[in-house]
Amino acid sequence: MTYIKFISKTDEWFDAGTEVFDATICDWGRTLKRMSIEDYKSTWIKAGHILGRGLKNGFWDEELCPLEEFEISYTEDQI
Repeated sequence: MTYIKFISKTDEWFDAGTEVFDATICDWGRTLKRMSIEDYKSTWIKAGHILGRGLKNGFWDEELCPLEEFEISYTEDQI
């Protein structure tokens, strides 16, 4: 299966260069997981944003962010 990897760009909400995960499938205190390409295409790409969980000033945070804030790549690894 293919998964989406979101890397925060410079001067955006999350710390630059850090990976941001799908907060809708990641419970606090559990392993962070990447969203599937199917979820990305069916839900988030249409919405134009994601509910992400990542590092903000070195601490974990959640935020609804536009897709333009990320470099997007694909991987076969979910975590």
